[in-house]
Parts: sequence; C-alpha cells; structure tokens
Amino acid sequence: MKTLLLLTTLLSSSVFATTLKVPLFVEDENKIIPVSKINEQYKLQGSDKLQEVLVITNTPQSMAAAREAHTAISAKVNALAEKVQKNFYLAADRPGGFKTNNLQTCYTGSPDEAVEIAGNMGDSVYSDQLGIFGYKYKKQTTYLEGQEPEETEEFLSESSAAWKNWKSTNDDILVLSHQSDGGDDVNEGIIVKCK
Repeated sequence: MKTLLLLTTLLSSSVFATTLKVPLFVEDENKIIPVSKINEQYKLQGSDKLQEVLVITNTPQSMAAAREAHTAISAKVNALAEKVQKNFYLAADRPGGFKTNNLQTCYTGSPDEAVEIAGNMGDSVYSDQLGIFGYKYKKQTTYLEGQEPEETEEFLSESSAAWKNWKSTNDDILVLSHQSDGGDDVNEGIIVKCK
C-alpha cells in the first residue's frame, strides 16, 4: 500500500504536473534580446552562463524557486552589464509576450493551471503590476479580474481584435493582461503547448 501511495504521489507531482516554460529576455536600449543571445555574444560558459529558460510547475515550492532563480539571474545580468559597460537588464514581460521564431512561452498539462502559474509570477518573471483579465482556450473563456462577465467581455472585445475573433482549435492559450498602475492597458499574449 505504501508503494502504491508513493507511486501515485510521484506520478501526480511530476508526470502530470502542469509546467510553464518561460524563455528569458534582456532589454538593451529598447531592444528585446533573448538571454541565449547574450550568452553567445559574451561567450559565457560554465557558472558564468546565464540561465535561459525558467521551468515552473504548479507547486508553491516550484514558484518560490522560480522567483529566487529570477532574482539571481537578474543580479548576474546586472553584474555582466556593469562589467561590459552596457545598460541592459533582465526584462519583465507579460505571459506569452516576448518571443522569437524559436523561443516562446509554452506549457504542458492543464491550460487553466498554466495561466494560474503565470498569474502567480508577477513581480518576478513578469511585471510587478501584472494582472490577468482573462484567457481563452479553444472555446473556453475565463475571466479573472472579478468583473461582471458581460462588461468584461465587452471591454476585452473592444480592446483586442485577437480576443474578439478567437477561434482556435489547437492548444494555444490567449491571455489578456495588464501591467500598468491603472490596469487599463490590454496586452495580448499567446502561450503555446510545448512540443
């Protein structure tokens, strides 16, 4: 019985855990650059190499570890910028925001839990003023800001053509968030299913 319980616990906490994989970016003179390019440009190896992706599962321990890792990576980026006499820093974004052809935030597991993880990463991986209005997954629409659904739908449809016209049948998640003091900016982000 103990073996079965241990096996069930391991399976539920690892194989079936929802994971958010967030590539990290640096802002340099209003240009957004993947951390991987900084590693290449400055030939960073070993312990000097900057972590390029944060992998966060839907556990409090993993989210706390991601916050700590993000703080440590930010400090390393700042030290490198000072050393090479540049003015770049680890950029805080929004869920599904920064991306390149090869790098994009992705998830495994539950889309609902993936958005929950993202929402819990404000003031670290994402902007300190991050708030999530809602998200769409296939035909599912979820509002998170505590507003009346009809009012929220009207506001988001007026603010985002992607939201208004969402007809995805794949596993992408459209997330609408804000990252300003007033919370009235609407930012679109797509979180894709990891391959």
